[in-house]
Amino acid sequence: MALIVPKNETPLFVIYDIEEDKIRNKLHEICKDYGLRPVQFSVMLGTLTTTKAKELFGKLTGLLGEKPGTVLLIPVCRDDFRKILHTGEPLGLTQVPFVHFV
Repeated sequence: MALIVPKNETPLFVIYDIEEDKIRNKLHEICKDYGLRPVQFSVMLGTLTTTKAKELFGKLTGLLGEKPGTVLLIPVCRDDFRKILHTGEPLGLTQVPFVHFV
């Protein structure tokens, strides 16, 4: 199964460092609800429209609130996404052996 990148969506990473297990687990589930997949511990990868990315970031920052932690949402342009260097399984996703831009 490929990571499909539709024309109106951008590949992005969500990277987080959150102390509280309950909040960290909820953040992980919210990201999965948006179609993101875990790449490593505390790193998710997926594609979203700009509107959905802003919506997701709003939910994640609201969840974190004033509690200690950091959430980064990092969009990656298509050209740079193709240049990502990695070892092991493709981006750590066993079911995503390649990326297909449409």
